[in-house]
Amino acid sequence: MTETQAAALRALSSDPYLKRLEDLLSEFNLFDVLQIGHMELQHSWLVSWLLDPHGSHGLGDAFLRDFLAQATAAAEERGISVPSPSDGVDWRFTDIEIARERHYIDILVLSEADALACIIENKIFSNEIPGQLRWYLETVRTTYPKLRPFPIFLTPDGRKPLTERDQADYVPLGYAQVADMIDTMLQAHGPDVGAPVRSFLEQYTRLLRRFILNTPSDIDDLALQVYNRHREAIERVIAAKSRAFAFNWSLVDDAVQAHAPLLEPDVHSKSYRRFYVPALEEIPELREGDYWTGSGRELLFEFRNYDTLWLDLVVGPCRERTRQRLHKIGREREPFHAPRSKRNYQYIYRRPILHKQEGVQLNAENAKPEIERALAEFFAHDFWPVVNGIRIEFGLEPISPEATQP
Repeated sequence: MTETQAAALRALSSDPYLKRLEDLLSEFNLFDVLQIGHMELQHSWLVSWLLDPHGSHGLGDAFLRDFLAQATAAAEERGISVPSPSDGVDWRFTDIEIARERHYIDILVLSEADALACIIENKIFSNEIPGQLRWYLETVRTTYPKLRPFPIFLTPDGRKPLTERDQADYVPLGYAQVADMIDTMLQAHGPDVGAPVRSFLEQYTRLLRRFILNTPSDIDDLALQVYNRHREAIERVIAAKSRAFAFNWSLVDDAVQAHAPLLEPDVHSKSYRRFYVPALEEIPELREGDYWTGSGRELLFEFRNYDTLWLDLVVGPCRERTRQRLHKIGREREPFHAPRSKRNYQYIYRRPILHKQEGVQLNAENAKPEIERALAEFFAHDFWPVVNGIRIEFGLEPISPEATQP
């Protein structure tokens, strides 16, 4: 390193703008700590909690009224007919029921007193599946014939559904409106909002604007100033990090062969490794994929290298019925995880394989034993419960692990 380069790095490290940026980035946010900001299911849970007049937030039906009023206004702008009085002031809300994942609908708000069945389909990181919205609406019409459907399509940007038919029924609503509703509610209720609830919701709106809505913030402005003042030093840091975190995928391939031998390669790239399980090849519903992989497989174990090397069980694009059955497994069985969605993919199992330690050079010597240990634990404890859970759901007999031993 030249003296000029060293001086540039010293100037960066002593810049007060950088210190302020570090302070802003280190502000406590519960959603960052729990790493749930990018989990679609958790956003649905939080919205449903706010919609519940009896929720522990203590705000009664304030959010529900505002939410339906905003949706009604959006419906009027687009000429969509919805069963809602003007501004929501005439709703009684005496028997509100908030259902999650009933009939596979993200959020369902039911009230016999108001003859209301509000369908809320939440799409943040996943795309709309063809026929999905129509199926939800017809299901509600059949199941609750005395209630009037109020379908809402909730997305980050308030986009319309894919088909003209669904556009005529579903009211598009955006997460910017949700964030604004929360801000307005907190301001209107003032001291009536408990400190823990206020802090929680303020953190949530910050998360929405930063990660879901990509709204410019003080952090973004400050980061740009720091970059412009120290461009050469920062680019040197980035280049050094890239070299340090380059990943040797042969470590994963070797560990799978040695410690998880019933995973077979499907397709690999520079950024991931995907494997299938021969014991699931007997299920024809899992071999009907159109374009995810050349093999047509819809369910694959996938290794991806982020700040942590993860092993996920990924549901690719597939038929709606198959997706729903795999979604059900993720919700109800151990050791599966509550499904996470991203675009047309769902993640129903997750296990960390390798944690990158700050300041530690990632190389074969220190990564290999950790990867091997994690793969051995996965195969010993989770592999067969996962495989047999899927086999049972699709009507096959479970396999005894002993039967696969040589």
